[in-house]
Amino acid sequence: MINENVPVSIIIPTLNEERYIEETLLSIKNQTYKNIEIIVSDGCSGDKTVDIARKYTDKVIVKKTNIAAARNIGVKHAKGEIFIFLDADSCLEPAWVQRTLRFFNGRDNDLVFGPVKPKQGNLRAKFICKFGWDLIPRFFTWIGLPQFSGVSIAIRKSAFERVGGFRENMNATEDIDMGFRIRRCGKVAFNKYVKCYTSMRRFENGGYSFWVARWAFDWVNYIFTKNSSFSEYPVFR
Repeated sequence: MINENVPVSIIIPTLNEERYIEETLLSIKNQTYKNIEIIVSDGCSGDKTVDIARKYTDKVIVKKTNIAAARNIGVKHAKGEIFIFLDADSCLEPAWVQRTLRFFNGRDNDLVFGPVKPKQGNLRAKFICKFGWDLIPRFFTWIGLPQFSGVSIAIRKSAFERVGGFRENMNATEDIDMGFRIRRCGKVAFNKYVKCYTSMRRFENGGYSFWVARWAFDWVNYIFTKNSSFSEYPVFR
């Protein structure tokens, strides 16, 4: 059981996200739930990301590292009982936090996530998100093989500490790894009532076929090796 005004920490890893970060932070400021601190964990951006973040956040930490370590660094500065990890190019619907907390309150869930929708409205983007960030993750989580993206996930503090945080030696699939490790000692739940909207820039710039193949390869590779693929995902601005 968590109280109705539990403190929540939203942790956002960033690297050269000046085009997206303000919209992301405003979506947090517009949440119906208000007991939220915002922490940006920046990997030494060379643009205006940090300057923009400081206008809206409680804390900005700057250290050159990978995304897994950036998330862990954010947690070290967090005061919340629930940690929400959000990508810098993604926006939460206004009731996202409030509806997510209902999946923790009175339940034994340790990690909660929901569907991700595209900011861009083209048919390919909607198709990819519906299957890749909704139906497939929902099914695999239901059969006990958590499969989701770290675009927007919420983790109970006690569960995060129990598994030791994100594995910092992983340059990719650290989010899937977190789900599997929490699933071994707790419960992972899909909440269909929360929606996050993300940029499809990687698909638009790198190609839809490339990214579908890359995601499939990374997931299969993790299932068999319990490690990430060889390199970090390329970043497109």
